[in-house]
Amino acid sequence: SYYISWISCIYFAAHHAPYIGPIITFFLLGAQIFWQSVSRKPYRSALCFAIGLTILGSVTDAIWLYSGFIYFNSNPFGAYFSPPWMIFLWLSFSFTHAAHMVPYIRSHNGYLELFVKKLYTI
Repeated sequence: SYYISWISCIYFAAHHAPYIGPIITFFLLGAQIFWQSVSRKPYRSALCFAIGLTILGSVTDAIWLYSGFIYFNSNPFGAYFSPPWMIFLWLSFSFTHAAHMVPYIRSHNGYLELFVKKLYTI
């Protein structure tokens, strides 16, 4: 679903339709959450992670926009906020990443313990 979201967001943003890609991504994420709940895979922690990473990515994009490092041509929110298609790209990427990483993280007792183990092996 990430690749379809990415292609639709980029394609429609390039054709000055910045809301069609996020709508498609919204329905794809809904289908992915539904599929994970039906197959009894954890989706709540992945969704929380995705929302947090989306906020972090959007704030980072806003800082880069404000400083002039990047510019989005198709941005209905103005020059200082991340466009909707970019926000939904962050959401799609982070949910897909988290959905695949949650079983690995749970089997290794979380990020902190995994980080500490890696730190002590260096």
